[in-house]
Amino acid sequence: MPTHPTLRTSCLRSVLLVLALPVLAGALQGAEGPRLHTFRKQQLSDQFWSEWAAFGDINRDGKMDVVAGPFWYEGPEFKVRHEYAPATRVSKSQRDGQPV
Repeated sequence: MPTHPTLRTSCLRSVLLVLALPVLAGALQGAEGPRLHTFRKQQLSDQFWSEWAAFGDINRDGKMDVVAGPFWYEGPEFKVRHEYAPATRVSKSQRDGQPV
């Protein structure tokens, strides 16, 4: 059954308004302004073990730990390293035949 174009436009506006109200209310409620997050880069090893890293409380001490390659590192300092799988392969990256 065809509907009138003005009726469809009116319904669409009503739906958009209903969907936008919670977003606007949330924005007005948290009007404290944007928050600046800072990060610190920390190198865990001088060898390349994997493309990924994961985070979790591995040793259940309440601090986040990092898993990368065959190792996991105790947080929050990530200085103590534990091997959970055999560390038998490391990538030897080269550029123009020279190690990088």
